Amino acid sequence: MGISASIASGIAVPLAEMSSVGWRLSLAVWLVPAFIALFAWLPYLKKPATQAHAAVANGITRSPWRAALGWQVSLFMASQSLLFYTLIGWFTPFAQDNGISQIEAGGMLFVYQIVAIVSNLVCMSALKKLRDQRAIGFIASLLIFVAVLGLLVLPAWSLLWLILAGLGAGASLVISLSLFNLRTQDHRQASKLSGMAQCVGYGLAALGPLCFGMLHDASGNWSLPLVMLLAVTVVQMVMALLAGRARHI
Repeated sequence: MGISASIASGIAVPLAEMSSVGWRLSLAVWLVPAFIALFAWLPYLKKPATQAHAAVANGITRSPWRAALGWQVSLFMASQSLLFYTLIGWFTPFAQDNGISQIEAGGMLFVYQIVAIVSNLVCMSALKKLRDQRAIGFIASLLIFVAVLGLLVLPAWSLLWLILAGLGAGASLVISLSLFNLRTQDHRQASKLSGMAQCVGYGLAALGPLCFGMLHDASGNWSLPLVMLLAVTVVQMVMALLAGRARHI
């Protein structure tokens, strides 16, 4: 998934420049994998429901919606997702305003996501050796904070800041997904926490690019929206310390 997303960022501009069709070609190309995914799902629509739902329903577990730890995990998920998708969505216009071409910006986003994949793999190995996730979660969040601060004060070094952001983003995603199991008693509770965290996380993350754009329009510059992202990284650091404790819901 990460490799596919990084390729999309890297080839968007070259595809647009291949013909007079421009951005229509760059967008239309992605209809192909969308149709493949659609047809891949069709056979599953015809299969009867399994016994899994009944098994989960019979288990009595504490709802993560009523637990502070459930909200801490969800807000960590929300913070890291919001930062990731906002940077993906808005970096190119930010880069252009700072003298970086669209092709260069696309290449930087490609590097950003490839670095995140490498960080995914490293973090997965590191998590197995740790007693809890506070330190690694805080360090991952701090890397994103430094990256956003760098974009704010020294945008000419954007590639460096995106590499740091990629390291933090990749680790943060793995930590988020791991917390669904690490903070629960069994698979039933883990599925509930997963549902809650992804509902809250992606729901709030969807507001990130919108709010970033609104702040840019209101202020006429990139400073205020980047300060907003810095505030979100602070929230992520706090949630990393809370959700990273070796506790269960």
